[in-house]
Amino acid sequence: MAWFDRYRGDLEPREAFDALSRAFDRSGLEDVLGRLCGAPGLRRFVLRFEETRRGFRVTALESEQVKAGGGPPPPQAASAALPDVERGLAALRAALPAPFRFERGAIGLVRDSEGPLDLTVRLDEDGDAFRLGQLREPRGAGVPVDDPAYLRALGAWSERVNRVRGGWKLCGRGQTFQIEGTRLALSGEGASESLLVTVLGTWDGRHDRFTWLVEAPIAEEAPFVQAELTLTLGQVTELVAFAAARLDAIGVFQGDAEESGITVFAAVRS
Repeated sequence: MAWFDRYRGDLEPREAFDALSRAFDRSGLEDVLGRLCGAPGLRRFVLRFEETRRGFRVTALESEQVKAGGGPPPPQAASAALPDVERGLAALRAALPAPFRFERGAIGLVRDSEGPLDLTVRLDEDGDAFRLGQLREPRGAGVPVDDPAYLRALGAWSERVNRVRGGWKLCGRGQTFQIEGTRLALSGEGASESLLVTVLGTWDGRHDRFTWLVEAPIAEEAPFVQAELTLTLGQVTELVAFAAARLDAIGVFQGDAEESGITVFAAVRS
């Protein structure tokens, strides 16, 4: 017998379903799961959870890359949101009308390029039987930084990208910078420095918009070819580090233009 039918007793199916829906809404889980999905992109995964002596814990996240790119949530977003997911599961159980209860389960999530999350909740033995393959494929176009060809290239270049990250240079407090052609002058705090650079692009944090400023695409993968991209700062730093590595640079300069909300990124050549 399904979990729903076992607990609803004499309640009409619609009445029981509506009561469960209200409990889910009060738990806040939908908002938290949206944060777990992270930056824009297609998502398709299953979360498994169970009750322990310390409360509910997420025990597994099952996913695989989808054809258009994406699928699993970004690790950083997942790590930040999972404690709130676990608190949301406890809130869901507390909000359930008697005699409904659960000790474990699974949540399937699909995020399309547009529209609300598509959530599937299966509890106790219904969750045990639920599989990733039962979720539909996400609809719409993936985002460039989830493009499979880009991710393969990023993996192949990972050692050189990490070396570039080690040479990251920030314009610190009390410092100013000026770029003329391929020369970047950094001054302030009683010191000055001149760097040979290639300006890569700018990021507008007010709109999460990155714009390439290079004369020609640095590589053929999707994020390098598209002139403007909607990206978080974390995605931008990964992308510009990869770009700098492909230019055989030794690092990346990052500086905020005064009062404009614009961040400038340049590959440091020497």
